Amino acid sequence: RGPPISAVKGNTPSLHDRIEQAFLAAGLPPDVTQHERGHGREDIRILRIIQPHPDDLADVFPYVRQIYQIERTRISTKTQQILSTEIVYALTAASAERLPPAAAAQAIRDHWRIENLLHRQKDVRMQEDHDRTHTRHSAHNLGAIRNLSLILLRQATAHDATWEQRWRTVAKQPWRVIRLLTGGAAA
Repeated sequence: RGPPISAVKGNTPSLHDRIEQAFLAAGLPPDVTQHERGHGREDIRILRIIQPHPDDLADVFPYVRQIYQIERTRISTKTQQILSTEIVYALTAASAERLPPAAAAQAIRDHWRIENLLHRQKDVRMQEDHDRTHTRHSAHNLGAIRNLSLILLRQATAHDATWEQRWRTVAKQPWRVIRLLTGGAAA
């Protein structure tokens, strides 16, 4: 497991804007470019890296050693048309020596693999990002319930099932989850 990398999303607009402006001003060439083909498309990922001065983000992230810009472009292999282009930002406390560009590119891919596999279920399916619960510990408690739901969903279905298959199976056969919760007592 590599050093932690944190995505900078639109829900932190001032930080996102500061980082975006820094990359625009720097006009950097790519540090790493990756190409991948599959699912009828070609994915091109371009990674650019800034190593900020310690004072640049000291007010919000005092330990940031590297900031990443990841530009992802998806191109149809059939029509050669650009399907989508997205620019995202991330940061880490790891130094360039500890996390050189190629390793950073892989660590970011690993981070997004987890984001797509697990957090996407919470963000899209369970609409966690739209939850505005802030009373006492309720947001934390609801997050724990969502995590438990995903654990039960995984345990109640085939180990090689996709998340979509898991949701469909439990919707049709809710007794699978009830059996887990009751120690097998439910029929």
